[in-house]
Parts: sequence; C-alpha cells; structure tokens
Amino acid sequence: MKSNLHIETILENSNTGYIFESANRKIVKVNSAFCQLFNIPSPELIIGRSCTEAVEISANLFSRSETFASDIELLISENKTVNCQELEMKDGRILERDFIPIKDFELSGYLWQYRDITESKKNEKERIISQTRYNQLVNQLNDVIWKMDFEDKIIHDLNNSFERIYGYPQSEFAKNSNLWIELVHPDGQHIAKRSHIELQETGNSNSEYRIIRPDGKIIWLYDRKSIVFDHNGTPIQMGGIASDITSRKVLEEQLLIKDFALDASPVAIGLADLKGIVFYANEAYVKLWGYKCKEEVLNKHVSEFAASKTQPEEVIRIISKGEIYIGEGEPIRQDGSKFNCIISAILVSSEAKPVCLMAIFVDITERKQNEIRLKELTHKLNEINATKDKFFSIIAHDLKSPFNSLLGFSDLLVNDFEELSDSSRFEYIKTINDSLVSVMKLLENLLEWARIQLGQFEISKQKLNLKTLINDSIEPYLVNAISKSINVELEVDDTFEFYADIYSIKVVVRNLFNNAVKYTKDGGKIVFSVSQNNNKIEICIKDNGIGMSEEKIAKLFRINENQSTPGTKGERGTGLGLILCMEFINRNNGQLLVESELGKGTMFKIILPKE
Repeated sequence: MKSNLHIETILENSNTGYIFESANRKIVKVNSAFCQLFNIPSPELIIGRSCTEAVEISANLFSRSETFASDIELLISENKTVNCQELEMKDGRILERDFIPIKDFELSGYLWQYRDITESKKNEKERIISQTRYNQLVNQLNDVIWKMDFEDKIIHDLNNSFERIYGYPQSEFAKNSNLWIELVHPDGQHIAKRSHIELQETGNSNSEYRIIRPDGKIIWLYDRKSIVFDHNGTPIQMGGIASDITSRKVLEEQLLIKDFALDASPVAIGLADLKGIVFYANEAYVKLWGYKCKEEVLNKHVSEFAASKTQPEEVIRIISKGEIYIGEGEPIRQDGSKFNCIISAILVSSEAKPVCLMAIFVDITERKQNEIRLKELTHKLNEINATKDKFFSIIAHDLKSPFNSLLGFSDLLVNDFEELSDSSRFEYIKTINDSLVSVMKLLENLLEWARIQLGQFEISKQKLNLKTLINDSIEPYLVNAISKSINVELEVDDTFEFYADIYSIKVVVRNLFNNAVKYTKDGGKIVFSVSQNNNKIEICIKDNGIGMSEEKIAKLFRINENQSTPGTKGERGTGLGLILCMEFINRNNGQLLVESELGKGTMFKIILPKE
C-alpha cells in the first residue's frame, strides 16, 4: 500500500507523462499527461498491458514507428537507466524519454517518462542560429571584442583580433594584466587611466587614445568598456570593444586643416546638400551675409540668401548637368540689404555619385560701385568734351557770322554813305541792329551757360507774380514777334503767384518765347497759359509754328546731338538756349516737357513746385 501511494504521488504531481510497468511487464499506473502526449483516450485502455503493447496503440505517431517497439524491448533487456532520449513525431513534435529500472525491496519494475520538448528545441535551434550569426558578424568586424568573467579573471578574445590590433596575442594579456596600459602612448596614459576609473565608478567608459605596437606602429583606438552586474549589484562580467580609428583621426586632422584653410579664405564658401540645405559655411560667408555665427546660417535653404528665387533653381539646374556655373548675383544680407557678387558653383561628386553642392562668392560690390562711378565720370567727360566742342563751334561759327555781317554792312555805310539812298542806309542799319541783337542773345546764353559749368550759379527762390514775370521776360523781344505779325496771348490771372528763382525762370521764359517766335510763321500765334495741380504749377508756351519730328525732340536737350534748325525767316541759333532751359528748370526742382507735331506747332511745359 505504501509503495502504491508513493507511485501515485509521483505520477499525479508531475506534468511529465509517466507510465509504470511492473516487473512482470504489466502497466499498473499511467497519468493523464502520458495519454495526452500519445492521443490515448483513457488510461483504462492500457492498464494491464505491457508498455510495448501500450505504445503500439500510438506507434503511427512516431517518425520511426517500425522500430519503436524493438527499441523499448532493447532498453528493458539492458536494464539500465537511460535519460533524455529524443523521439521525433510525425506531427513535428519532439519528445524526450527517460527509462528508469526500479529495484526496491517493496517496489520493482520500470518507470517511463515522456516530455514534450518541441518548444525548448525550437528555442535552442534559434539560439544556435543567433549565436552562429553573432559569431559570423563578430568575426567579420575589424574591432577587438572581448569579455572577462570576474570569477576566473581571464580575458577572452571573442574574434581573434587582439594580435591584429595590439600586436600581441590574447595569451600575452593573460600573462601580464597591465599589458594593455603599457601599450598606451605616453600622451594618452592619463586618458586611459581616467577611463578605467570611470569604468569602476559608473560601469561604463568611452575614450580615445593612441597605442604603440611592438613593431613601433602607432594607431588610434576608440575604447568602449562596460560592467555587467547581477540583481544584487555584484559585478559578474566585463566586456568591451576597441576600434582602430587611425584612418578617421587622420581624416579628421586633414578636415581640420581644410576647415581652417576654408575659414581663412577671403572668399565666401558654402556647401549645401542635394536639396539645397546649407550644412557648411566658412567665416567669410557668415561675415559677407551679415550674420553673427555659423549656426545662424546652417540648415537654411539656399533660396533664403538670394535676391531672386529663380536664380538658385537656375544654378542647381546647370550644375546638375555636370557643368560649372559662373555668374553674377545680388544676394540678400540678414538686414535685407543687397550686395553684388560673382558666384561660382559646382556639383561635388564621389565615385560618380553626387554628394553636395559647393558655391564660392566673391564680393564685387565695391567694383560695381566703381564701375557706376566710372560710367558717371565717363558720361560727364563726354558732356565736357561735347560742351567744349559746342563752345568752340559757337565761337568759330555762330559768334563769328554776325560780326561778318556787322563788318560788311558797316563798311558799306562808311565807304558808300553819300551814294546810298535813305532807304538803303535804313536797311543796312536795321541789318546791323538785327545782328547786334542776335549777338547779344548769344552772349547772354554763353555767359549763363559758363556760370552753370563753373558752378557759380545759385538758386534763390522768392514769391513771384507769374504774369509780371512773363511780361518782363518777353518785353525786350516782342519786336521780333511784331515784325512777323505774330499774336502773343497771356492767358494768365493777374494775381497768380508761385515760388521760384526769378533770374533762372526769366532766362527760361525768354528762350522759350524766342524759340516760339523763331519757328512760327508770319501771322501765327503764341499763347502763355497756366494751370495748377496739387502743389505743382504748369506753365505752357504754345505756338502754331512748323513743329518738330519725334527724332528731333529726342535730341533737343543733348548738347552733343542738338543741331539748331533755321527759323521760318532763316533765323540762326546754336541750340544752346534749350539746354540752358533744362539746366535751370532742374535746379528749380522742376520738369521741362515738350509736345510737338510737324506742321501743327509745339508746346513747352514748365512744371514747378508752387511752394
């Protein structure tokens, strides 16, 4: 009874499938776990049978069903304990079997134990695969990978790379625990020792230092170490990775030199990724754009630095084809101001693959300003030369011609006075008078022009009555209009007043009036009128004379192109009067406009500020 209770306890308190066979080969006990493993509906089906007979019920479940019964008989005949026999099932399961012969004065027989180890075998297989992959990966790495158990204090080289990196095999480190620190370059001893202290205090450390191999070669190492603790905080294992970073350090040093050289460059240099985002800018770039530091420039799109949004697109389009872009632009500084620069851009490639965009900017603002000043000076020089040519032309021809007339007619009067009739003498005297008036006009214009060119003319504005100013300006010259029967009308209010320089405006009105008389036929009409628009006044001098072509109008105020046209009665002129008018109107902050049509007449408009 005691033995049966003992067996009962074993069977019922285990999750493993148990079956007990007596010494006379009869099954006396089987648990439900066994029945579930072998798809046996009820334990009563196999009680009283032998184990061989029992398993034959489910023999078709085994991969080697034909030998299953003989295997059982072999185990019983050998009568030895056998543990952990693996059995493969057709449904993919893996069972583990133990055979235990029992020889006890109270109990004898055979105990069979069956366990489903399918999941554990699967996990083991995955672990083996994972470990294999890990070993393959570790062995492919160029780094030193090591570990040390605190129990045996032995360093294990996990990928056989100690000798390749340190120049010594793992065995040398086992002999001399201080070998790793002895290999460190003197300049890096303090770094390595500080890293070791950090490892002891925090459980982790990272450091970079140089070592000297036994062959004298110096290499840089990036050393990472960590300690593994158990749940009680006791260190159980230490491991680390040491990487050869010599190439990286050399590259960093080269890049540092290049970066220093780029920063020392007087031209602005910027690098952007293929999307146009700036990731590098030298000091000249930062300064040229008016920023305080590089951080303010980085991570911005190149379009933020361009005056035209289309120019960066054009640059990228050109350099994307492998071409070098060279052009001029007007980028925008941080404060919104623009500057002139030459832009050189190129697509940087590595191994035929685009890497980034590089652009160089040369500030040519001063050069551009000098070019503008040079153009202005050239223009002024051309004007001076034209003025000089005009001046000599006037002296050589326009001033000389009236004197030839004066000398000729006065000579006739002196030599033939008695023989000439009164009408002839009067005609000669009138011709002399006309010549003197012409000379007087010319001299007046020349004197005013000379004063302007010498900078001796100053504007002094005062309150003026427009009608009075017009009358005073044209009165000495009305005789010319009367001689041609030209009707002069003043459509100007007696009280109309404005502010201007009296002398210069008189010169303008006088010249424009004489010009209208000159080109108006006998019996024509000249009309003065005035209008006011906001704070400006508009004085119009309109005639119904011969008019001008558009080509002629375009040359009116150009001293080097303006050629005077003879009047309706052959009156001569220099063209200087209109140029003088434009100078005076400009100095009064006004405008001088002209409208004309051939055969219908001309209208000059003087536009001046009222105040």
